[in-house]
Amino acid sequence: MHLPAHDVLAEMQPEGGGLWFVPAQGSDTHAILVKAPSSVIKAISRGSRIEFLIGMCAVEGAHYLGIGVRVHDDPVSPVTYFRIQRNAIQHRAILDILTRSSTPLFFFDELCRSVAWAECKPDRIVSAQAIGKIHHVKTPYFGVFNRHCNAVLDAMHEVIDPPSIEGDSPPLDFVWLPVEIETLYFINIHAVGIVENHAYRANQTDEGGGQEVNAWHLLESLFPVGIVKSPSVIEGKKERELIDILCYYTDEELTGLFLVESKALSVLSVAPDQSMERKTKNQDKHIVKALNQCKGAIASIRAGCPISTRDGAPLKFDRSGPPHVIILVAEILPFGDRQDIVNACLSFAHEAGAFVHVMDMWELTTFVSASKNCVQLDFYLFERFKKFIEHRNLLMRANFVQSENESVDRS
Repeated sequence: MHLPAHDVLAEMQPEGGGLWFVPAQGSDTHAILVKAPSSVIKAISRGSRIEFLIGMCAVEGAHYLGIGVRVHDDPVSPVTYFRIQRNAIQHRAILDILTRSSTPLFFFDELCRSVAWAECKPDRIVSAQAIGKIHHVKTPYFGVFNRHCNAVLDAMHEVIDPPSIEGDSPPLDFVWLPVEIETLYFINIHAVGIVENHAYRANQTDEGGGQEVNAWHLLESLFPVGIVKSPSVIEGKKERELIDILCYYTDEELTGLFLVESKALSVLSVAPDQSMERKTKNQDKHIVKALNQCKGAIASIRAGCPISTRDGAPLKFDRSGPPHVIILVAEILPFGDRQDIVNACLSFAHEAGAFVHVMDMWELTTFVSASKNCVQLDFYLFERFKKFIEHRNLLMRANFVQSENESVDRS
């Protein structure tokens, strides 16, 4: 297990994925860190190929080091994450690691938790080529993210998605570095809250249950006592699960209600070469099913049906207001025409009197990290729903901008 330094963790938290080369303390002197969605880490455990991009790019006399990681979790559309390496200590660590035959590689999920590790063996010939490209530049850029960094990122993206016409991006001198991953070891995680506690392991066979635990672990920081995983509802003589996660709060005259239904596409139990079209269709089916389940949960809440924890403790909360309904998926797949799903969400919102959000773990983590309390999360989600109505698009990403007179605490 690896605990990143504070400055490294600050870089990792807002990113959906990325690659870091860092010095380390303990049994080894260096480490490689990869942040990726849980579904991608599972794909690696099933043998999906992984490689690093290392390249230098010159912009107006300054030389920038771009690094990236690509995971071939899909035969046609592998997932890729890029970033600009702007730290002198990490720069030296890259050179040190490229000279080694093996270095521990630690995988971090959407919550920036170290969930797995393995020994990583980079290709020796390509490593030497990468060292040569880095050494060729005497004064690489270190410092804040500036406008030239965006140009370098554009150049890196053009590596995997070349433009139809020649663009203005600067040339990137790069290599793809193949790496061999030895046995992947998964870490047992125990999430302890005020009222509940749950165990999680990234390669557990109950993939849906694992995603529920992750969502609970994330939201528990804002709802220490107003959060229940798998609450029960009694309808007549029948008892059933109301929803995967129920959150609620009362703050003076303000109240809020949140229903989270988790739908995780299977990775460990399906063919690794399943097409992206099939994955997208399966995800659409899961979203429609989740909307129907949430419709039933809202009906039970408004009908005044008794609701309790799994242990039978009755739950009391304000049921009168419109709830936020969060359909949580591991990763929103950016493929296909999803307008049928958009229309289904809007119809649900109108009929159920609710604010609906289809989100993946990264997006939910972004909102929770930006929120100082549950009231602020309520407000941010309301603003997100307004944008959803305006743009009518599932592929929405929030960008919380820090003003000059305001600080955003992401700790």
